[in-house]
Amino acid sequence: MRISGNITVKGKELQIDPKQSFGFLERQWGQMELRNWYLYWLYLSNGIFLHAWINEPTLGGIDPNEIAVVTIWHPNGAHEVLPVDTTSRAWDPERNERTGKLYFNEFELNLSTRNASLRVTKFARDALLHPIADYPGMLNVSEAYAQGQGTWEGEPVEIFGHVEQTSTLV
Repeated sequence: MRISGNITVKGKELQIDPKQSFGFLERQWGQMELRNWYLYWLYLSNGIFLHAWINEPTLGGIDPNEIAVVTIWHPNGAHEVLPVDTTSRAWDPERNERTGKLYFNEFELNLSTRNASLRVTKFARDALLHPIADYPGMLNVSEAYAQGQGTWEGEPVEIFGHVEQTSTLV
């Protein structure tokens, strides 16, 4: 969605240019008892936007018995939900010093139904956000900008976006 308005950065108010700015309103609801996931919000240079959830990943890849799904928004307004190929993977894990958990830094998302393979690198390797207080049920979440390249329907695309992770991996 296009956004407009103002944002304050280091005490200076800046106007948002709606022609060059956009946002994504994530819709999550219900009882969320997920403990280990990574997900992407990726913008492709061909105008495609996608949001992918990889639940309960392992160091060896995607468990075919777990949920791995992507929602795709096309420039013409159409959207679709597709399964993520089990060949998708994440690698280059780094252990967070505070939690002792592993968080991935490199990601590949494969969608054979769209002849697509997308690879991104997380820019901030240690991007873990910690809750202000130790409340029960609060998550340590890694949030970072990601950028990369890939193919969509066999054509090359540039990619930028965001990766989010929680982890039970040790």
